[in-house]
Amino acid sequence: MLVAPRGEATGPARAAHEVTNRWHTASDLAAAAEQDVAKELGAAVEGFDRDDDRDDSASGGAGTLIALAAAVSDTWGGDLRRLRDEAGQDPERERRLLTDLPGVDDAVADVFLREVQVLWDEVSPFADARALRAASALGLGETAEDLARYGGGPEKIGRLAGALARIEVEGSHDEVRRAAASG
Repeated sequence: MLVAPRGEATGPARAAHEVTNRWHTASDLAAAAEQDVAKELGAAVEGFDRDDDRDDSASGGAGTLIALAAAVSDTWGGDLRRLRDEAGQDPERERRLLTDLPGVDDAVADVFLREVQVLWDEVSPFADARALRAASALGLGETAEDLARYGGGPEKIGRLAGALARIEVEGSHDEVRRAAASG
């Protein structure tokens, strides 16, 4: 939820670390005070609006994060592997169940599926729109299947898709081309 809108990962990763250090389970987070969650997020993510933590977009509002934790806790006992089981390991059903959760839109689901393909082999190969735009611009292909041709299985595809998404967000295509040409 924190990464998807902006694509920048450092601050959101710090925020996720802070939140999970303080609240160890989805149930713990669901029971947290909204102002406490907003404080943790605000301390870690520059630009997080602590006064508008009721934002229902995927931008990382504390209220939405608490609602998401409550839904995951209530529905799957805080364990998204149970979502996977409920979906019968069908990636389309997994996406549908994810996007039914508070604050999880297609962009958030894309980030989740891109990262979880390392563990959930039915998702791989997966690359979101950001990764595919960068892949296309760099001449690496147009689809996740094109990226899979570079080999290495789900872990490497996940890493490649993540790196390509970062290239797209940062606009560093020319830098990557220069590095590849000199390498």
